[in-house]
Amino acid sequence: MQRNFTVIALLLVGISLLPQVSQAQGGRRNSREVITQEVLDDPLDIRKLFIGLVPVYSDLWATNVTWGGGADAMIYPRNKLDGSPAKYAVHLHARTTYSQGTDLTRYVYQQNYRRVYETLPNLNWYTYLEMGGEYHFYDDGGQTDFYKFPVVSKNDTHSERQATVNQDFEGQATKRTVVTGRLGMFGYQSAVDLEAVATRRGLNFVGMSNLFSPTDSAIETSFSQVHALAEDEIGADTAAVMGFTNLAAGGFYLGTSMRWNWNTGIEPQGHEYAVLDAIVTGYADFLVAPFIQFEQLSTYGGGFIASPEQLSTTFRNMFGGRAGIDLAFNREFGWGITGECGYRPGVKGSGFYMMAALRFPVMGTDLKYTRESFSQ
Repeated sequence: MQRNFTVIALLLVGISLLPQVSQAQGGRRNSREVITQEVLDDPLDIRKLFIGLVPVYSDLWATNVTWGGGADAMIYPRNKLDGSPAKYAVHLHARTTYSQGTDLTRYVYQQNYRRVYETLPNLNWYTYLEMGGEYHFYDDGGQTDFYKFPVVSKNDTHSERQATVNQDFEGQATKRTVVTGRLGMFGYQSAVDLEAVATRRGLNFVGMSNLFSPTDSAIETSFSQVHALAEDEIGADTAAVMGFTNLAAGGFYLGTSMRWNWNTGIEPQGHEYAVLDAIVTGYADFLVAPFIQFEQLSTYGGGFIASPEQLSTTFRNMFGGRAGIDLAFNREFGWGITGECGYRPGVKGSGFYMMAALRFPVMGTDLKYTRESFSQ
């Protein structure tokens, strides 16, 4: 009997050890340890030119709401002869709306007013342009630390991987930190509804006869009387068109940014190649627009006019600011996401905006097109 109990006890111990034996014989399938081999770790080696399309952006501006697309380019000059990186970079950006339907102010104007009274003028498409540079006044050259890498087994299916494989592991990578000063130019044009702007500011737009010069009009009367005449002529809703006009603004931005670069490749044994190659940039700028131009404001058929100078006196705002973050990937040809918010110069009291854009890669290159030659 004692012998039987001894055999049973040995069998139970053997069964309990089977998982450990199976794991040891089957390799590291369920092990949380990952043995890696470094393939690349050089955050200074980033592509020197990124060109991307912006297939979609959304700009939620208090003065106008738009959706559309554009283009974007970032130029990092080639390293110096001693291998050290250049201390400056250049950025170019342009965007505009897809159509009239994705430019909210123009859409409202066209559908509700100009369609009724075709002699009213057209409004401008929203268009934004920016060109600037940055100077690197701090560059730590790269600091090594441990970061999370995703791990995917070469042999496991998706369902098996979820159940048996550790989803990430820690590996060594070098992070380069760069602090820059930014300087550039920007310009944009947009349709605006000044009557809506005045309403948000608590102004009586209809009664603001001091904005206008009746002697410039065939109808020498107060603005409120012209509004009433428009209501009788083409309807109360259409009369509100006298608030719509075009705005163009141009100026400069000055600010700073902080960028973090990773460019690391690791090959874990038994797993897919793991890459950490992000380029993350946070920035903040002060905006000033000395050039701001309103077009004349008119009712149906130009019956009553407010000059650009008169509109600027009440609605012009030169100053603003913004803060944003940009995420890109070096070895994935620079696709990225940009998010930004701030106060845009142009219309006083209606400058707040939020913008987000997706950048899709067209080209990423190191600009290395020469060969070395040696004398014999």
